[in-house]
Amino acid sequence: MNRKPLILVLIIVIAIIAGAFFYSPKTLMNLMNKLTSGVKIEKISGGILGVNKNPEIGNFLTDVNGKTLYMFANDTSMASNCDEECAITWPPFLAVDQADGLKDLAKDDISSRLGTIVRKDGSRQITFGPKPLYYYFGDKKSGDVLGLEVNQSWQLVTP
Repeated sequence: MNRKPLILVLIIVIAIIAGAFFYSPKTLMNLMNKLTSGVKIEKISGGILGVNKNPEIGNFLTDVNGKTLYMFANDTSMASNCDEECAITWPPFLAVDQADGLKDLAKDDISSRLGTIVRKDGSRQITFGPKPLYYYFGDKKSGDVLGLEVNQSWQLVTP
């Protein structure tokens, strides 16, 4: 029997209960409203990325649909250290095709810092500078930043 999904659900339930213990529902709603209000996505880098211009927390990179992208502090230069179970919670931001869709980008400051790495499973993950980019499974809509500072290891990507 595969216990991984059960363990993941248990961890999520514990996190929700812990959050409810430390924050009132009104405080949590106010925080979420601040973080997701004013979502303005500007498409950049040939339509592969966007920039969320959030007045509360500053500008950060998103995919073209506005889903927040993160960097993992434990990654090493040009290598991902988030595989298997980690990649379930933090799915990699993968290149769309084998040509990686990056060759036709404009040569602006952000595009010049994009690249790819080959992951252990053979897929190609987009990088910003030397760091691979990820989504957070808990972010459901454009502008969500629920993965911010999880375990003090995950950060937003600032352009």
